[in-house]
Amino acid sequence: MSRTSIRNFTGEPVSREQLETILKAGMAAPSAMNVQPWRFVVVTEKEKIAQALGIPEGVVPLCIIPVGIPAKDPAPKDKWKPENIHWEQW
Repeated sequence: MSRTSIRNFTGEPVSREQLETILKAGMAAPSAMNVQPWRFVVVTEKEKIAQALGIPEGVVPLCIIPVGIPAKDPAPKDKWKPENIHWEQW
């Protein structure tokens, strides 16, 4: 419930330690039969993104996830609406 969307970043580089923490979290995700089919391409210079996407044949990128240092630290929004809950009936 503390998740929030960040749309503005400082431009400060994300440290290698922070990137490794993100990668460890991604690798901790469950996979069918524990196959762990993921591979990650980390690009730290945006000018090199197109070059880095020259991936081997047969590899299909799932997504590109930009990360950065938030410009602000907004508080999560309270989206609790008890009127949207129906107990035991509609």
